[in-house]
Amino acid sequence: MNMAKNIVQLKTFKLASLFVFIFLLDQVTKYWFSRNLILAINTGFSFGLINNLSIMVISALQIFFLVVVVFFAKFRKIGQYQAVIILAAGSSNLLDRWLFSGVRDIFYLPILNLTNNLADWLIFLTIIFGILTKLKQEHQ
Repeated sequence: MNMAKNIVQLKTFKLASLFVFIFLLDQVTKYWFSRNLILAINTGFSFGLINNLSIMVISALQIFFLVVVVFFAKFRKIGQYQAVIILAAGSSNLLDRWLFSGVRDIFYLPILNLTNNLADWLIFLTIIFGILTKLKQEHQ
């Protein structure tokens, strides 16, 4: 019984460490870029989408999205590591929204005329990876 408890504690530590690492990595990259390069404040949603809503509405949507991620993880629709990546990146963007009235975007994609940041990419790639994993499992 003690070994099972240790395994659970280790996994919890790994998940918490991953959350802190991603959250801090995103915040540090945004800080560094804001000190050294031009930075855009995105008042919309991920990748500069939905710019015409108030900060309160967008924050509420973002919190709803994070709650859905927790729900999906609880019922094993997504993996715990995927959930932690999305939660950490989403929380980092939510902190930006509250501190700066928008999310600090550091990357510009001229082909698509989009701005984004590390958190946006982590969320996007984690969702794509999750979808591809589910599709692969269904075809086996």
